[in-house]
Parts: sequence; structure tokens; C-alpha cells
Amino acid sequence: RESPGPTDPATHRAEKVARFKREKAIRGRLEALDLGRRTRREAALAAADWDDDAPEDTGAPEDEEEARERWLLLIEDAANKALDAKPHFDMEFEMLRNREELERNRPTPAPGQERGSMGGPGGGSSGMRGMGNVHIPGLPSGTDGPGGGMGGGAAIPPEILAAMA
Repeated sequence: RESPGPTDPATHRAEKVARFKREKAIRGRLEALDLGRRTRREAALAAADWDDDAPEDTGAPEDEEEARERWLLLIEDAANKALDAKPHFDMEFEMLRNREELERNRPTPAPGQERGSMGGPGGGSSGMRGMGNVHIPGLPSGTDGPGGGMGGGAAIPPEILAAMA
């Protein structure tokens, strides 16, 4: 599946810079609208009598136009953020689909060889019974050859393991 966006990196970057500039302009305009609304509200409250029902509600037409502009800017900003996030969601969806396919195609282990089982490869962490020789990294081992083979390790005899269980 191909994305409808530009394939040219320079064009992609130019569009991203333009979106960032527009986002910055939207934030600036929203801050200006909020500041104007706050200023009008504070002025209305300062000039209001204490017995007014809603002193900050002036109902002026410019308030309605500013509210409309504010909502349109918020919608545009949300739409731009959603469009910017879409490629990331598409990529994550594709990774999840590939993961499900890999899990379906994974060979089934033989009985007793499941990952994390007590006797199988990888061992288990829920107990020590039936584990045979356990190698402790960093300790020299007499059974793995000089230096303990891959990273060292000491073999713990089964009778000590049984006593520990």
C-alpha cells in the first residue's frame, strides 16, 4: 500500500515545514483571541454592578465571530495533527499485522520443548526442580572447558539443587 503523500524528500520536508508554520500561526492566533476575550471579560467585570446577572456576557457580534474563528482554528489544528499522525498509525498497524503473520507461521515446538518450560530450553523461573546443572555466569566452571566456555559459569550439582528446593 502506497501513501498518497510526496515521495520526494525535499517536497516532503517543505510540506512539513509549511504545516509547522501554519500550526505556529494557529497557536498564535488562538492566544490572541483568548487574550482579547480575557481582556473584555475583565473590563466587563470591572464595570459591572454587583446585581448584574451575567456581566461578562456582552453578546457583541465580534464575540460570536471570534468564537466561530476560534472553533474553526481548533478544528483545523486537530485535523492537521490527525493527518500528521496517520502515517505513524499506518506503520504501527503494518507492524502489528506482520507480527500476527509471524506468529501464525512460527513452527509449533515439540511437547516438553515449549519456551519457558522447566525442562526445555530457556529454563523457567518458577522453581529449580528438574533443571539439572545450572550455570552461574561469571563463575569458573570445570565442565565447560577453560574459562567456562561462553561467558563462564559454575555447574551446580543436582543434589544441591534438590536441597535448595
